[in-house]
Amino acid sequence: RLEYLDMEGAYDDFSRVLKHDPGNFHALYNRAIISLNLHRWRQAIADFTAIQKRYPKFYPIYYGIAQARQGLGDQRGAIQMMMYADDMVRKYVDNPRRNPLDRPTIEAGVANNRGMEQGEGESEIDVMERFNRLVTVNETEDVELKYADKIKGRVQDRSTRIDPEPMFAISIYDGRTSLRPMSNYFKEIEDINRSRLLPRTLYITNSGGALTQQQADELFAIADDFTSIISTGNARPIDYLGRGVVHSLLKNYDSALADLDKAVEMNPQFTAAYLARATVKDALSRTAASDEKNSLRPTAADAMADLDKAVELNPRLIYAWFDKGNIYYNVGDYTTALQCYSRALELNPEYAEAYYNRGLTYLAL
Repeated sequence: RLEYLDMEGAYDDFSRVLKHDPGNFHALYNRAIISLNLHRWRQAIADFTAIQKRYPKFYPIYYGIAQARQGLGDQRGAIQMMMYADDMVRKYVDNPRRNPLDRPTIEAGVANNRGMEQGEGESEIDVMERFNRLVTVNETEDVELKYADKIKGRVQDRSTRIDPEPMFAISIYDGRTSLRPMSNYFKEIEDINRSRLLPRTLYITNSGGALTQQQADELFAIADDFTSIISTGNARPIDYLGRGVVHSLLKNYDSALADLDKAVEMNPQFTAAYLARATVKDALSRTAASDEKNSLRPTAADAMADLDKAVELNPRLIYAWFDKGNIYYNVGDYTTALQCYSRALELNPEYAEAYYNRGLTYLAL
């Protein structure tokens, strides 16, 4: 059912399994992940906690509990749980022998839940493949759990895929992040909003996503309004910033880049424009990487240059440090990514997204 995104149906199926076999690890884990998607926060916590009793050092459950606590509005509890998981992974990376992690597996010929005994003539490979079919929450979820073999090595040797929290960008929508219920603070954006120089309030967020048709129509109308202002010949840097942000939300990155180029040309000290342009350049660099015809488009290094400039103008801009960490993470420079996330956390010890991404970076080392 989950393969076809029938979350309710999959939830019911796993619940039926657990009714007959309350200790079934795989059903508990899958139902917990599905509960997160269905915003059944207390059920997710209950299932993750049941797993915790058996596998107290299985780190993904703590990130899951953190997300559920966030959903319940317990920001402090969510951060504490992420810090706990972060510390667990860091200790493992520092000394795997002294600080091992739990690895739920199925031994060949042995079941870790009732009704999964190895069949006659069934090899260990057959058991492994059967397990991989059993754990269904993979392509659709952040956490993918697979039984690969009885390895004793590092966490990253497993087939684990956890996506990092995305980059922060400027938006006209007050998107609450998955780890933060309150709007994010950026002094320069706050100053712009107080000046009322733009028709819409600006926000800093990393919770983008697909636009509704209504939002798209609204954005096109706002872009037209900015174009009318700019065409008068009296445009200000902030007008180009506004239209650039709107174009970026519409994923019209070429037009966004042109506007943001103009904004920083007119005002070389425009911190917000550098941050906005960095996210646009990052998006364009990904397009260029997949299309040889776009080889002249911005690179990750170009995006990094804008973030460096933003940090030069405002050394305490945590979102620039976070975004720098993401770019380094994406290009595989995990050591420098750690430094960037750690710097963001020095500036704001309650920066939940940075804790989350730093924890993932530890795993990638």
